[in-house]
Amino acid sequence: MIENIKPAPTLFISGDRHIAELSKLESDQLLYPLYDFTSSGLTHTWSHSSEEHNSLREGELIIQKNYGVLEIDWKNNSPKVTFLIKGNEGAEYLRHVYQY
Repeated sequence: MIENIKPAPTLFISGDRHIAELSKLESDQLLYPLYDFTSSGLTHTWSHSSEEHNSLREGELIIQKNYGVLEIDWKNNSPKVTFLIKGNEGAEYLRHVYQY
């Protein structure tokens, strides 16, 4: 549907999976990649490490207690988005920057 409609740059935000990850899908039909930013587990997460296959994942699967932050810089004609997964005591588990 998104490839047919071709909206302005789009990203998905999801959660309640007790993990965190950033997925990126490149498409020949769009001028930008599609990102799915998943963050959850502020109060609890998986009890043990288990790999969950995701060929679109950027970086590692994060199972520590975490929260997500999106920083969007609107100063230029094309916004810059910083995806952050953070945790206790300032821990940073993921940082990914994309300029649309």
